[in-house]
Amino acid sequence: MNSLKRELLLFTFLLTLLSGLFFLFIYFTTEKLLYLAVDKHLSEDATKFEKYYLEEKEGLEPHLFVLRNPQGLILETNNLELIPPFKQKEGIVNYTKEGKTYRIITLKTSHNLYLQYGIDISQELELLVLLRYVLVSYWLLQSFVLFVFALIYTRKVSSSFESAVNQALEGGEIELYKEIKPIAQALKQKVEELRELYREQSELLLSLSHSVKTPLTRLMLKLEKLKAFTKPELVEELQEELLHLSKKAELFLSLAKVQAGQRKLELQPCNIKSVLLEVLKLYPKEKLKLELEDTFADCDPQVARELFEVLIDNAFRHGTGEVYVSLKGGVLYVENPSEKPLQGGKGGVGLYVAKRLCNLMNWRLESKEVKEGELYKVTFLLIFH
Repeated sequence: MNSLKRELLLFTFLLTLLSGLFFLFIYFTTEKLLYLAVDKHLSEDATKFEKYYLEEKEGLEPHLFVLRNPQGLILETNNLELIPPFKQKEGIVNYTKEGKTYRIITLKTSHNLYLQYGIDISQELELLVLLRYVLVSYWLLQSFVLFVFALIYTRKVSSSFESAVNQALEGGEIELYKEIKPIAQALKQKVEELRELYREQSELLLSLSHSVKTPLTRLMLKLEKLKAFTKPELVEELQEELLHLSKKAELFLSLAKVQAGQRKLELQPCNIKSVLLEVLKLYPKEKLKLELEDTFADCDPQVARELFEVLIDNAFRHGTGEVYVSLKGGVLYVENPSEKPLQGGKGGVGLYVAKRLCNLMNWRLESKEVKEGELYKVTFLLIFH
């Protein structure tokens, strides 16, 4: 996933690197120009010195000179303590002694002698050192300012985006950079469309739930009257199926009322074990294997009972053998062997609604299955925190 902060910091790093290269270019260019100017002055002075020396004229006082014969032996010098090394070839080098640096030129005179002529460039080199410190200090300061600016700007942009998204979600006026405002406006329009679609779906779900619930209740009453005129066993089977449909309709109705705002969740501290036991009383004890411990969590008791009933009812209807119910460590486990796997790996419509109600209480419902021989071991986990 792309990161605005990472990309801006990378851009700042590249900008800092380029500025560092630019400062290096300035430093080495200045050094080169300085040596070119010094060497030009040095060559001119050495030529003048040779002329004045051979003609025995006065008026030129060199910083340093050494006159050597073709074999390199010293014929004359103006400072016996500052004798630069000699390699019997022409060229220009730096020579440092006693804290001072001299720029030395070696050339052959017209009389086949070697002249080493030098000038003190200590101050010029100090200027280069000062320039290096100034450039490095400025580069460090600039880099620090750029990175601080990048962090502040990233935070400001992120805050602006967050504010724009919140304004779009709340339907308010969006205040953002004009380059990005069209995107935020499109997001706002999409959010409004989704909000309208959500409202329509909530109303449809509420309407469908009511329209199903009422006929089911009437059918169950009529079946009760038919018991006297037909086979009781057949009527009981029909009643059981209708009861199952009625429970699903009630579950849909509960979700629809919450989504439509007709019912508010009343979250309160609950002993999950107590609420669960109220539901387990409705099922045969001989088919239940229980391991329950006191567990406390915030819940809406009515919604919690509906959720537990969906899980237990699902285990009895689709399972074979005992239903294992465990409540420990902040997790409710409902496990049963089944001849068929979960529908699509997620369960039926009732479980879908149960997950939605579960999310409203900040709980989490998970499922897993493992094939064991001819059967599937289906497990639902309800996690309370």
